[in-house]
Amino acid sequence: MARKWFQLVGEDGNAVTSADTVVVDIEDVAAFRDAVFAKVSRALPATVIASDLTVFDANGVALPKSWSSVNELGKDEDNALIVQVPMKEQKVEAEVTEERPGSQPHPNRLKRWADLNEVLDRNKKAKLNYDGESSTGYSSVSYNDVEKILRATSYEQQSKDIPDDDIDVVYAYLIRVSKVFGAIETGKNAKRLHFIAPIFMCVSWLFH
Repeated sequence: MARKWFQLVGEDGNAVTSADTVVVDIEDVAAFRDAVFAKVSRALPATVIASDLTVFDANGVALPKSWSSVNELGKDEDNALIVQVPMKEQKVEAEVTEERPGSQPHPNRLKRWADLNEVLDRNKKAKLNYDGESSTGYSSVSYNDVEKILRATSYEQQSKDIPDDDIDVVYAYLIRVSKVFGAIETGKNAKRLHFIAPIFMCVSWLFH
């Protein structure tokens, strides 16, 4: 394991973020680039993927090969590796950021919606559930079907205890709901919502 300093810049060479570090287990461009992307992906345009990033040494010499070694590079802030974000993607980000409530969605978002709807329609199953509806409790679409449309990013959610008072409130509520509506296994989605919503709200409250 090795710690590498990096500086994220735009295509114009101006810094996008302050210098930072990542830890890599393999000291080559591919592993370093993936580690940087995982750390700063939230600051990047939605259409940028790890392979779009260009890596340079501290002197501005490009490291174009994924297997190029960074073993002797990025050991301190003064010799930080330079990671460049494509300018064209920055323009897309600006266009999305400038959207106002009530404005039309950005063309990239509309295309993503259209692509997702195409996948959903193609994978739709005619199998009916117990109520004679086409809706089922599972999805006929896997991540492999949409991985080119919805890119995955690395994210680690820190654990957080749910207060006992909140658990008691949800427990008391679910007891009453189950007596009124019966078992959750029966009924339509509108009924299941009464069981699922309080749990969802209890967990969501932890983010406030």
